Amino acid sequence: MSASPGDPQPVFDLIVRRARDLCNTPTAAVFEFDGELVHQRSTVGSEAYSTPEAIQAYRRLFPMVPTRGSITCRAILDRQTIHVRDLASEPGVSATVRNLGHKSQISVPLLRDGAAIGAVALTSLEIGGFTDSQVELLQTFAEQAVIAITTAETYRELQARTDELTRSVGELQALEEVLRAVNSSLDLDTVLATIISRAAQLSQADEGTIYEFDETEEVFVPKSAFGMSAERVAGLRERRVRLGETHLGRAAVERAPVHVDDVQQDSTLGPDRSVLLEGIHTVLAVPLLREDKVVGGLVIRRRTAGGFAPTIPALLQTFADQAVLAIEHARLFQELAARGEEARRARDEAEEASRTKSSFLANMSHELRTPLNAIIGLTELLCDNAPRFGIEKALEPLRRVLRAGRHLLQLINDILDLSKIEAGKMDLTLESVGIEPVVEEVVGTARPLAEQNKNALELDCPEGVGAVHADNMRLRQILLNLLSNACKFTKGGTVRLRIARAEEAGQHWVDFAVSDTGIGMTEEQLGRLFQEFTQADASTTRQFGGTGLGLAISRRLCRLMGGDSP
Repeated sequence: MSASPGDPQPVFDLIVRRARDLCNTPTAAVFEFDGELVHQRSTVGSEAYSTPEAIQAYRRLFPMVPTRGSITCRAILDRQTIHVRDLASEPGVSATVRNLGHKSQISVPLLRDGAAIGAVALTSLEIGGFTDSQVELLQTFAEQAVIAITTAETYRELQARTDELTRSVGELQALEEVLRAVNSSLDLDTVLATIISRAAQLSQADEGTIYEFDETEEVFVPKSAFGMSAERVAGLRERRVRLGETHLGRAAVERAPVHVDDVQQDSTLGPDRSVLLEGIHTVLAVPLLREDKVVGGLVIRRRTAGGFAPTIPALLQTFADQAVLAIEHARLFQELAARGEEARRARDEAEEASRTKSSFLANMSHELRTPLNAIIGLTELLCDNAPRFGIEKALEPLRRVLRAGRHLLQLINDILDLSKIEAGKMDLTLESVGIEPVVEEVVGTARPLAEQNKNALELDCPEGVGAVHADNMRLRQILLNLLSNACKFTKGGTVRLRIARAEEAGQHWVDFAVSDTGIGMTEEQLGRLFQEFTQADASTTRQFGGTGLGLAISRRLCRLMGGDSP
């Protein structure tokens, strides 16, 4: 059986031949039951004893729903050996079976863990059936058939899992390459070219395009292409696709991937089908979104109909997210560079500020964005493929990791918008925010940080504390920043978040207080606590790391929402 681990057919053929020879019977056959239908897998000897018409009629029965008109099906249904010593007198046998001309028959079920997965059968041209030794020998052959089927199934499952793991490894390697490009280059063309080429190759697409959405013109502009001629790209640029137009525009409006198996059958495309999509059949368009705002789109195309694999849309969404980061980072760095140039022309102090910010951004890119993007990308793949990897029980912890990673990545992008806070251009969504769910989620996110330093994280939040008028996301950012700092500077101690309501000068307030048993601060250090790019001292920075922006940003956000910090 080792010669054909994934194909039991050679084993079936050997079993029927050996069973017929050793049992000295005219015919032998092996059948397999898949839970719904019975399949005839191998037979020998019937051609010499039955008419061609009878044999053909019998073979046409398979695959068949098991019925009691077949002796073999009875053995499968009853999960026991059926030994008919005189077929002529046996009631309920179908005419098709009788026409084979056999006088007696025995069928032994193939049992695995008590369930029937098939049967092996012998027939005789004489009335009287089979001896005990023949029955015992047939049962041995039945056991071998079960082993052959089980071995083949196990091998096929292992091969399928191996193929899936190979594909997943390829996806992870491609994602790593994209992440490296995003985090190591400010050349948007280079980064987008890497993203679209890897996305198209992994999707087995013939070509692909990444678009950036021009908010002023309200059109999608091709920024990078793979597998396309310059003429095709120029044609796409001249087309000036708008929201709602073509599959790209639909994906942007619907905020979801649009997958078309054969665009040549889509009459709504009009001239685009014959001009811009000549020779193209399958199209998958994924929107590039940042906080539900359309940034652009990623489109892959194939010259054959039939669609992409079900896992491809999720895979492309991961690449699309990286494209959004690349575009946003390019815009942001351009904006920061322009402001830095203006500041240098205005006064000498701005040069120092620009250098400090540049150093901070470089620090953040290396220390935070690279691992965060990797965590998000890899965790998304694990969540989407949890059943295939057999890690369903770990799905909820993985989702918590994913939520925390995305939240941290969002905070990084917000930090890069610090200049907007200074210019009074920070947009806040002030609304009634339930306090209990916010603090519980923040504590859940911060708990792994506390456990890293063997700290106890305590929450003192009275029941019915109610709601606060604030920006939900910014409130979470402030609380997580405070808890993170406390956990970082405390080892083997206690970090506590206390929430209380207070009234001062006729106004109602909510106090969010974070305390810890950490290293503490001097009066001088307290005086610099909320200064930008400042920590306690150089030794603290070396020992604990950080950028010195967290508390400054938290205080500014608190004031923007009508509060303050002591």
